[in-house]
Amino acid sequence: MKKYQLILIIVFGTVMALWIIGRATNGLQYYSIPTKSNEPAYKTGSHIFSSNLITPKRFDFICYKMTDPDFGKQIWFHRVCGMPGDTIEIREGDLFVNGESQDQHFNLKKLYLIPRELIASLDFEEGEAIPLDGTDSVLVPLETIRQQDLIQHARRYAENSVYPGTEKIYGHPWTGQNFGPYIVPANNYFVLGDNRNFSQDSRFTGPVNKERSMGVVL
Repeated sequence: MKKYQLILIIVFGTVMALWIIGRATNGLQYYSIPTKSNEPAYKTGSHIFSSNLITPKRFDFICYKMTDPDFGKQIWFHRVCGMPGDTIEIREGDLFVNGESQDQHFNLKKLYLIPRELIASLDFEEGEAIPLDGTDSVLVPLETIRQQDLIQHARRYAENSVYPGTEKIYGHPWTGQNFGPYIVPANNYFVLGDNRNFSQDSRFTGPVNKERSMGVVL
């Protein structure tokens, strides 16, 4: 056997051993993204690695265990927007942490109403642009930083239906757009999806206990 072949075998064996150990201990995990809940940061079909060797910080993305009533046990991932003891409030769709506005720091997706004539030249995925009957407006998700030129001609869509699960968990008729103030309990995280109008997150499913965390997205 030639020397370079031996080196390749050793390298490959080492990588495989580290991968197996990482998978077994959650030191290194691999996932594919099945939903739009964290667009535009992570699009559907994206691939990510996570590690439990890193302690989550505010605004990190984490993977965590979730039991879905329809699909059973799954791994979900969202952005940590509240650490233990933080006061979380969402006012008209904008996030405040400990009284300070935070959304301006991130390129998020939020729903806006824009005139129909602006839609013709734009490239939206099927089902993303929803015409509103009896109006000259279309409901579309826009990126809050990258699409400022469109947002200047739009107005924020206010959807304030009370989700029964939210009231059951928190004891208040809070909505996805108007939530809190809520103090994150000890040993818990409050997570949100970057695609704020299309994300099942802590607003609707409750805070994430640290024991359910599988790791920080790398």
